[in-house]
Amino acid sequence: MVSADWFNASSPNLVTVVPLTTRRRAGPMHLAIQPPEGGIRRASFILCDRPTTVSHLRLRDRWGRVAPGTMRQVNVRLRTLLET
Repeated sequence: MVSADWFNASSPNLVTVVPLTTRRRAGPMHLAIQPPEGGIRRASFILCDRPTTVSHLRLRDRWGRVAPGTMRQVNVRLRTLLET
């Protein structure tokens, strides 16, 4: 989940997320992470070029949190993606 707390509280049932994949994909917007970070079990890639807003009801189990440094890298990529 990458949306701000104020958004999560103000939008009924909505949160913004970036998906994960275990498939390596080329591109500077994909960030590699290794277990056990974020509660993942396999090496994975955060797809920062694919943010999407979903109902929090679609989220089943909380796996964990990524490290603060990883979250900063995600935020940098999201800012780059959304710059006008």
